[in-house]
Amino acid sequence: MDDREYDEEDLDHTEIPDTYENESDEGNVEDLRLNSAGDNVSEEQDDEEEEEAERPPETQDEDDEDAVTSAMVLAEMRQVWQSETVSPLLLPDRSELVHCLVDQIESMEENLMRCVDRGHIKISLHRLELQRITFVVNSYIRRRLQKIEDNPLLAIQQHQERVRTEQKPLLSDDELIYARRFAEAESAVFSQTVLRHLPASLNRLMRPVTTNDSEKVFINVLADGLDDVAVPDGDDPGSDVLIGLNRGATFLLPINPILPALEQGHVRLL
Repeated sequence: MDDREYDEEDLDHTEIPDTYENESDEGNVEDLRLNSAGDNVSEEQDDEEEEEAERPPETQDEDDEDAVTSAMVLAEMRQVWQSETVSPLLLPDRSELVHCLVDQIESMEENLMRCVDRGHIKISLHRLELQRITFVVNSYIRRRLQKIEDNPLLAIQQHQERVRTEQKPLLSDDELIYARRFAEAESAVFSQTVLRHLPASLNRLMRPVTTNDSEKVFINVLADGLDDVAVPDGDDPGSDVLIGLNRGATFLLPINPILPALEQGHVRLL
């Protein structure tokens, strides 16, 4: 009886080391799995770092460049809008800026419509900035249309002359269509109401050609190299004097002499 109990106890003692050995093996297997997984993760991280290092710098900074480009477009649009607003003449077309900002406005509106919490302060600030950009674009277009309506035939003539001499167009395609339609509508209204009651020698629409080339404007110099700019002499209007425009300085000059520098972005109107 004692031998049987001893044998059972001995059997129990012999099974215990086997159990520990199995647990140790399972632990070793688990450690191997963890180490293998860690090696895979580290290898994937190394591959990602190598791919990131192999990417060209312009690709890595693509998002930053897009943000800077958007800010630059908006800053240039504000400068063009300010110059167009205070200029007595119709300045060359910059519709590419308008189209770019209109696309951005539509994209921002779509993003805001998808927001869940529309009453959040960030959403309100985004809408405020969106309205400011929209105002700048609308004001720029409205001011140009006002100048076209003042004398559509003159605007068309100046546009055709600039195209013929391979200069930057004065009007966009849409503005050119608008100017022609406005001139035709204006001529039709005058013909049906007034001109048909006049003699044949006076039966045509006469519009005085007024030029504002000599009107003075405030300018701010943005670039270097404007050393010899010819402006009319105050004492002798028939002669010109050469003056130097230092960068950062502000001048009150006739708009006609500084038009080339204004079109190139070397000066801005105030």
